[in-house]
Amino acid sequence: KDVVRCSFCNKFLAINYDDLDTNSGKLTVPELTLPDVQEHLIFEDLDCLEKYIQKYKKEQDILNKLKEIKRD
Repeated sequence: KDVVRCSFCNKFLAINYDDLDTNSGKLTVPELTLPDVQEHLIFEDLDCLEKYIQKYKKEQDILNKLKEIKRD
């Protein structure tokens, strides 16, 4: 079975994706799919999602700067 963890802080969220459901319906957790990431990302809360996006943007900026340096 897949263990579901937050894609940012790695906190345990569920034993598998089906366990993200609660008695009152689907557990609302932020989700994100990026074109260059080959998986569906799940986060504990909006704070983790926001931090992940900030980290992702910084990494992309660094990669773009490295590409510019290689071209020169």
